Parts: sequence; C-alpha cells; structure tokens
Amino acid sequence: MQVSFAAVNLDTSGTDPRYGIEVYFNGVQVQQQLVIRTNQLLTNITAAPFTLQSVGAKTGLGPDNILSLRGINFGGDGGGNWMGIDYVQLNPVAAATNAPPKFTLTKVSNGSVNLTWTGTGALEAATNVLGPWTPISPAPSSPYSELTGTNRYKFFRLRAP
Repeated sequence: MQVSFAAVNLDTSGTDPRYGIEVYFNGVQVQQQLVIRTNQLLTNITAAPFTLQSVGAKTGLGPDNILSLRGINFGGDGGGNWMGIDYVQLNPVAAATNAPPKFTLTKVSNGSVNLTWTGTGALEAATNVLGPWTPISPAPSSPYSELTGTNRYKFFRLRAP
C-alpha cells in the first residue's frame, strides 16, 4: 500500500515556512518525517510503500484500520505553525516487488541531501556522475539523509536488484 497527499496551504509567518508530516497506519509509522515547504504546495507527495501485514491491518467487514498524518510544528524556530492537507489517498501498489526503484523526493536542506524513493533497490553514491559507484553500507531505506560536508559533488543512484 501507499499513502499520497497534497499540502494545499502553509503558515508563512515564519522566516523559513515549513511543516513536518509523518504517516502512520494503525499506529505504525510507515513514513518518517517529510518537511514540506511552500514550493511543495499542491504537489502530490507519496509515502514509501508498506504491506498490510507490516501494519497489522485487517480486511473485510468489521475491523477498522486507521490512517494518520501527524503534523510537526516548526513555529518555534522560524517555521510554520500549521499546514492544510487534502487529496489523501490510500492505494495498493501493483507489483511493488517488481517495480524499479524510483526517486520520489530529492532536496538539499540545512547542509544535508535528503532522498526518498519507492521500489526495491540499492542506493549507490559516487563523486563523479560516471562513477565508480559504491553501495552505501549499511543499506539504507527510504528516506535517506546525508550531510553534504566538504564534498563539492556527490551523485546518487538506485540500482535494481
């Protein structure tokens, strides 16, 4: 399954308007914090895929499953105090195990590069776009964050298994 949503508005009263979102299904976190800024408003955001088994979901008549989007307020340090969310969807992922890995959100913020992806694959890095490519170890899951440090250039790719 995958959860997608769109941020439709954001408190812009701070110096760096932003708001954090975590996604939970039946109380199990299925997406670590994503930080939404004004340039991401009205953009479809898709959380990492998960299985119904991994969140203890029940199907059929009777059981209730609960999808929660938890907001993280950055108002105290120059961010936003609120954000409006709409277009929330819960969708099955067709053949997710065969889907090639694909970056869904890449951003550089506060000295870190932040990568989010779907599908299954190994994250690799290189200092030259032509390689050599080295797997990041231990193998990270999505989302992945790394300080940019003194590296002037660093490239990332996903390699399908």
